[in-house]
Amino acid sequence: MAWFSSSVGVVVMQDVGLLLVHDPQQNTPWLHTWAHGYPETVQVDVLTPAAHDEAVYTQWQQQIQAACTQLPTDQIALIAHGKGVAATLAWYDQLHMAQHRKVAAILLIAPIYADLMHGKMAEVAQRTRFTPKTALIFNRDDNPSCPPDWAQNQALVWQARPFPISHAQHRLHTDPNFEWGRILLQEMLL
Repeated sequence: MAWFSSSVGVVVMQDVGLLLVHDPQQNTPWLHTWAHGYPETVQVDVLTPAAHDEAVYTQWQQQIQAACTQLPTDQIALIAHGKGVAATLAWYDQLHMAQHRKVAAILLIAPIYADLMHGKMAEVAQRTRFTPKTALIFNRDDNPSCPPDWAQNQALVWQARPFPISHAQHRLHTDPNFEWGRILLQEMLL
């Protein structure tokens, strides 16, 4: 297994591709840093649905699957933020078990409650169980877009390790490097 040091000194596995499922409506400057700090990276900007319907669900699946085929690596580390969490659930829900094995680790960051409470996405949010190492990072303080009690419960449903962070720490994910998230991902891949 090959190793390399990124520009900020974190060692990662070179044969794991990084798939960033991005919510373009969110301020995530660290995404650019991560995209340039890993040898194989693909970013997907998920569309914001006007309504929660089957077409959006299918489009999210297709977007992420197409991005996966662009990664020349055997395994994927997936990072989803905001609406990207709903898109990731839609994609993961339709995978076969053999395809699940290609996903080495998943970071779910600040899912948006409203995206997961309507129609098919509500069903998917309740039945999806992640088999790779998965972490759910959310603001533990009162947050209407991702209520902490709901996030804590979803972590159990999704078989994810919950990482509730304070409001001050929550601002760190808008830090240009999001260094502690990078370290968490590295530990999940070991």
